[in-house]
Amino acid sequence: MSEEDTPQSKLALTQVLRRLPPEFVETVLTHVQNEERDSFATIMAVLSGALKYRPNIWRKWPKPRQREWLRDNLRSPRFADSAQHLLQEWFFSQRVEMLNAFLDVIGIEHDSEGCIRGDIPDEFDPEKTRAGAEALLEKYPPLEVSLYLRLFQLGRKGGWQQIADLLDTDPRLALNPPPAAAA
Repeated sequence: MSEEDTPQSKLALTQVLRRLPPEFVETVLTHVQNEERDSFATIMAVLSGALKYRPNIWRKWPKPRQREWLRDNLRSPRFADSAQHLLQEWFFSQRVEMLNAFLDVIGIEHDSEGCIRGDIPDEFDPEKTRAGAEALLEKYPPLEVSLYLRLFQLGRKGGWQQIADLLDTDPRLALNPPPAAAA
């Protein structure tokens, strides 16, 4: 099965990253680099060490080169955890109201920072799940909603069927295939 034939809900995070518009990725990387410096440094250090770069060599690079290097390496399945961390960092710092809105509608207890308290149910009410997605789509760009739901799915092995159904059936949540050159 080719990447183009893969159901939307089954795309790996690295496949998702290849499908994100470059300007969105740049926005996320620039924010984390400038505003979440400790997280950025940690991710850079993890990747540098894994790739056997000298420690902190990346600190001598200009900021645009750091972001380009990070973007290119985060597309590797080897660094999916780091990619997930970086995207979560952006959502928790830039879209906490999105996180809270979704959790409110589907009925999951959370704090004001979007962090879940207690256990997450094994299943969600399909109507509440759809209503949660609709609430987000009314206020946020479909790309961000789609990405958030995909990250939410990573919170449990196999995700939740109700969210997978949304990702597979709602065309607003679909991510376009990557350009042929980037595949």
